[in-house]
Amino acid sequence: MVLRSTDAELLRWVLIVAVVLGAFTLMFSHVEGWDLFDSFYFVLCTSTTSGFGDVVVSPENRLLASVFIIVAATLVLSLAANVGQWIMDSVGRRMAVRRFRGEVADTKLRLRGLGADTSDLEAELDRIMEAGSRAMGEMRADELDLGPELEGLRRRRRPSPWLRSLYHGPAHLSCMYRHADLGEAIARSVRESSEGRDVAVAFSGGLDSGLVAGLAARYARSVHLYTCGTANAYDVVAADELSKRLGLPWTHVRLTTGNIGPLIVELMSATGVTDPFTVSYELQLFSVCRECSEDVVLTGQGADEYFMGCAKYVGRTAEAYDSLVRAGKDRLREVSIPCELAIASHFSKDLRYPYMDPEVVEQAEALDPEELLPRDMDSRKAVLKDIARGLGFDCLLDRRKKSSQYGSGTTDLIRAVARERGMRYNEYIDSLRGAATSGLPMSGRGSVVDARVDSVLKAEAERIIREGGMDPSAVIEAVYRRIVRDGDLRSVR
Repeated sequence: MVLRSTDAELLRWVLIVAVVLGAFTLMFSHVEGWDLFDSFYFVLCTSTTSGFGDVVVSPENRLLASVFIIVAATLVLSLAANVGQWIMDSVGRRMAVRRFRGEVADTKLRLRGLGADTSDLEAELDRIMEAGSRAMGEMRADELDLGPELEGLRRRRRPSPWLRSLYHGPAHLSCMYRHADLGEAIARSVRESSEGRDVAVAFSGGLDSGLVAGLAARYARSVHLYTCGTANAYDVVAADELSKRLGLPWTHVRLTTGNIGPLIVELMSATGVTDPFTVSYELQLFSVCRECSEDVVLTGQGADEYFMGCAKYVGRTAEAYDSLVRAGKDRLREVSIPCELAIASHFSKDLRYPYMDPEVVEQAEALDPEELLPRDMDSRKAVLKDIARGLGFDCLLDRRKKSSQYGSGTTDLIRAVARERGMRYNEYIDSLRGAATSGLPMSGRGSVVDARVDSVLKAEAERIIREGGMDPSAVIEAVYRRIVRDGDLRSVR
């Protein structure tokens, strides 16, 4: 049997202490005339500084006793320190082995995501795990640093000589899944945002926020999930279920008929945003930031726009797809993000967007549009699903998601409150504007008429309006004024 360094050192100190205490036991038995039991009792009590005074040395042997006290106390304290080090090292070693096994298991999951026969590579990884675990058993926990080794496997770099020495096989293993570089960029962004910190995740129970939450759990000091919605809303049910699968604490931030109005007023006051549509989908983040105690808040914002998660993208022609994607990204940058940063500032939160990290955006925009364009509802975010599978989060692959304003129940709740007051949806939102703030420009308001417009037509029209330096709401208001002035519809036919 091979002894680890801490085991051998502990055994050495145990033997030293035993020999010294045994020698003093014999010495005091001889000079004091005690039997061996009384002598050992005195030596043990004195060396551990717990003497009771019932057995004491004679005055002529006090000098010997003083020397014994100094020597024995020093040895016993050293032994205690080594016992503590041995316990810490044993615990650290077990944790290191557990992490190592987890990393190897994660790499095997990525291999399976390649969609080919990877049994030979998995066998090599099994040999690595066995040899690595055995090697860890012979090393101090603080000497272990396996992160670069397994990182080399993931990135198809040649393993170091140390890792190659642990197994006999090919010196090059391909452990990449299809979108590994993009997946690593997302993971790196989450790590930079959360490592060693207490973080909150605006959690809808879907793929986007689920992946962010799962990655954050690997790096953060603590992760807490928050979901805003009405009782039994789609997102609330999904988030409750997924939080349990991820093993992370979860809080339901409730929306009710009693608090929806005051929350909207507070949102308007904090951000200056009064557009009904923007209010409906930003109220969830606002409520989460209002509720959470953590300073850092992670969000899945941007995944829909860069990985095609919205239903409006399904089955579109290439031309219509390009127009919708451009409009979605423009709205994200020009409307959503400024509003959310105002929310974060209002609550003094550090809001992080892993899917909008510059490296992530650069790689996402370089993807082939044909790969991103969903053919049906189930093929939305196909690239992000591949990344989730490659990073070991198979539990996220079957997540179905609604837009936040619908999945959270926000839109239905606002409509219900509006009906109680004899108003339509947009009229109710507009009625809260005066209570929220005064002096907002009219361009900050939404239309008070509900209208269904083809999404491609709407996107193109809004692009032209923005390029002309106007706001869609202002244009709608101008059209209404012209209709009222003319008394007919000649100006819009």
